[in-house]
Amino acid sequence: MFWKKTEKNLSIIAILPIFYSPISVSKKVINRTFYYIIIVMFIVLCTSYSVAVYRSGQLYPIDNGESFFYSNPFSRQEYTKLFGSIHPGYLSMFILISLVFIFEIILKSEVVLKKVGLALIFIFFTINVLILSSKTALFLLFLILIYYALKILFRKKWLIYTVPIVFLFAVFMAFLIRGDKQLNYRLDSESSISYQYKYEQWTASWELITENWLFGVSGVDLQPKLNDVYDAKNYNLSLKEGLNSHNQYLQTFAAYGVIGILFLLFILFFPFKWAIYSPLYFWFLFLFIVFNIFESSFARYDSIFFFFTLNSLFLKYNSQWRF
Repeated sequence: MFWKKTEKNLSIIAILPIFYSPISVSKKVINRTFYYIIIVMFIVLCTSYSVAVYRSGQLYPIDNGESFFYSNPFSRQEYTKLFGSIHPGYLSMFILISLVFIFEIILKSEVVLKKVGLALIFIFFTINVLILSSKTALFLLFLILIYYALKILFRKKWLIYTVPIVFLFAVFMAFLIRGDKQLNYRLDSESSISYQYKYEQWTASWELITENWLFGVSGVDLQPKLNDVYDAKNYNLSLKEGLNSHNQYLQTFAAYGVIGILFLLFILFFPFKWAIYSPLYFWFLFLFIVFNIFESSFARYDSIFFFFTLNSLFLKYNSQWRF
């Protein structure tokens, strides 16, 4: 018992010394904190949505026969202004984690009115993920929906309600996806450009890794070095924007070498020994692990703060994350 407690605390100290705190926090305080996060996010998303509706005169970015403009009121950039212009993909990630929390509460709650209210918030948050149009977030959203649909199917008392609810929700989602101008633009017209971007960024990052695999090029010199490779290989798309690796694993490996990538993998994978006991913590880690394949999420302070603050709470109080 002493070693397990010491091991857990040492893990926190080793990974997140700045966020470690010996102060005890009760289960009630932890769950209430997440409720507050959901409420604040709901209010800000409602405001962003209302502003977009007011400016565009549309309830949703549905194709009305007009040409698509990336800067229309429903654009990702406009939609995230109230969040301090946070990266739309990262905002989608935060919403996905909120969806998992909401679903877990719905499954555990016995109050019908509470279930209905949370279900409406769940649908609204899902619509916002579609509006933000992050391709990675959309893939993860469907994984979450499939997981919880299967989880509900195994509950015999819910079986009679599950099939019609899942069917109606699938039709509703299909309607929104088909009509969403911005989403279709990103999935069709922008996809080939996006793949070309990724190819350039990943190839350039891997070249830096092969030449500096032991110690890396340092975080300060990484972007100038990437730009040099872009220039040498005529990767004009990435060079013009001065884009990073768009893969946290490649970016960390290129910047800090073997030690850096091993430390990153330790941070993301070692906590699974506790995450298997908490669906919320499991999805939290899983979403970031997948998202980091397509984004350098720890290259931005908002994502760093979000991940490491919540991860430190999960690590220290994992035994209390029960709904």
